[in-house]
Amino acid sequence: MSLVCLQFRKLAREGQDRSFTEKEADLMEAHRAKCPRCADYETSMVGSLISLRGSELPIEAAEGYTMRVAKKAWVVCQRDTARYWSPALCGAAVAGLLLIALVQLANRGREVNYFRPTTQDARRYPSLDRDPMLLLDHRLAP
Repeated sequence: MSLVCLQFRKLAREGQDRSFTEKEADLMEAHRAKCPRCADYETSMVGSLISLRGSELPIEAAEGYTMRVAKKAWVVCQRDTARYWSPALCGAAVAGLLLIALVQLANRGREVNYFRPTTQDARRYPSLDRDPMLLLDHRLAP
C-alpha cells in the first residue's frame, strides 16, 4: 500500500464528517480512477455507514443519565458567566493587593524614621519616660 493509498483512505474516512477542498477532491478522483482496491474500500465503507445509519439499535439510557447530562450542560453554561468566576477573581484581587502592600512595606521600611529616645533626649526632656503628653506643649521645649 502506497503513501497515496494511505492518504486516500484517511480522506475517505474524514469525508463522512466534512466536505473536501478542491485539491482533496481532485486527489480522490484521480486515485479512485487509478486504484481499484481503494475505490472498493471507499464503496464498502460508505455502504457500511449507510446501513449503520439506517438501523435502529434499542439502547436504553442508564438511570439518571438525562439528569447528569442536564447538570453538565448547566455547569458549562455557568462557567461562561462572571458570577461563576467572581469569588475567584475577588480572591485574586485581594491577594494582589496584599502582595503590593507587602512589597511597598519591604521597600519603605528602611525609609521610615522611628522615634527612639536616646539618653540625650531623656536628659533634655526629664518627663519623657513619665508623661509623653508634656512634649506637645511647645513652652516646655528648650
